[in-house]
Amino acid sequence: MARFGAGGLILTCVLALLLAMPVLGIALQDMNQLAEFHNHALSPWPDVRLLLADPAAYVRASRTSLIERIYPVQEATRTQKTVLLRWFNEPPEPRISLGEDGHIFLNGGSNENLFGLFASACELAHSESVASSLQSALRYWSEPTRLSGIPTDFVVIPTAATVYADKLPPSTPANLRQACLERMNGRSALLFSAHPSARNSPVFMYPLLEMLAAKGDPAFYPKGNWHPAGLSLQIARNTYLERLGEKGVPAENLRLDRGPAEILLTYGIVWERPLYVLSNPLLALDTHFNSLVRSALAPLFRGDRFITQAFHNARPVLDQRVLMLTDSFGDASAEVFAGAFRKLIQVNLNDLHAGRPSDVIARVRQAIPLDRVIFLIQEGNAQQLAGWR
Repeated sequence: MARFGAGGLILTCVLALLLAMPVLGIALQDMNQLAEFHNHALSPWPDVRLLLADPAAYVRASRTSLIERIYPVQEATRTQKTVLLRWFNEPPEPRISLGEDGHIFLNGGSNENLFGLFASACELAHSESVASSLQSALRYWSEPTRLSGIPTDFVVIPTAATVYADKLPPSTPANLRQACLERMNGRSALLFSAHPSARNSPVFMYPLLEMLAAKGDPAFYPKGNWHPAGLSLQIARNTYLERLGEKGVPAENLRLDRGPAEILLTYGIVWERPLYVLSNPLLALDTHFNSLVRSALAPLFRGDRFITQAFHNARPVLDQRVLMLTDSFGDASAEVFAGAFRKLIQVNLNDLHAGRPSDVIARVRQAIPLDRVIFLIQEGNAQQLAGWR
């Protein structure tokens, strides 16, 4: 009986530990990663005073907080979403649209702003007023006294919603689907041309028509990506170089491969799709320049996680030092564009906190000499680009 009693006690303790693991495991998880996983700030634990004032409300608030943190919520949710996607064709979240022929679209920045990205990219960015504002911004940056004659160019990259508007699912609101189709058919106020008429004249480039001409390749703009990659970025870069009177980058290697769909990877779902990998053996990271830039810019950004990259090119098309100011579309574009220049420094402005783009340029120029500035953003941020000063 004693041995049975001891064994029973051990078994009870083991079962209790297993039952407690979902709560005890909360301390083992990174709260920042959990917030990114849920795509929103974690619900705070309710104040204990609420328990006395409204016990039912306290229980509801505690339940919400616990569900978001309970261990292993990430693994369990990932498995559930993978099963729903692969077996029932259900997207991981409402802000993900599953289109035709395996295309996957990010329709909103959050579930609270469904189809907001479609509205920005297909509708709001393409008005005559935005195009006029962009032309005014180009004139502003090209004033001889603005950057001591340094040319400043605007590059606006199309998104998957405009390039593949014919693959959007029926669940897309009719007005937005129609707006995206109009862009895919080549109707946009952003297609105004700004070719350089002199050495330091600005360039405006929206390579929609060039990208549409290549969309028949299933790996051109990876089907599960929010950001373009590989061939799509190479075409955008080469179109820009043509505006400068230059040709493409001869040393590059373009290789067909497979890789995970970017949009699904944010949910931990690995679903491989065809894509192109672009490499340049003459291009290298420039850690020294990157360190100089980060030190100069740190006071303007939130924390130390802001994104910068610096590249050095052993055999550039143009012997220039370039600063590229971008949104997240610049994070992959920077290396591709760097293939054309002696040095390229990219700064992602998404976390710019204490200052304006002009302050970023001024600080970088104090750290290193510059020959050109490029603003590069996705089309949905065209109105924001028009207001950058």
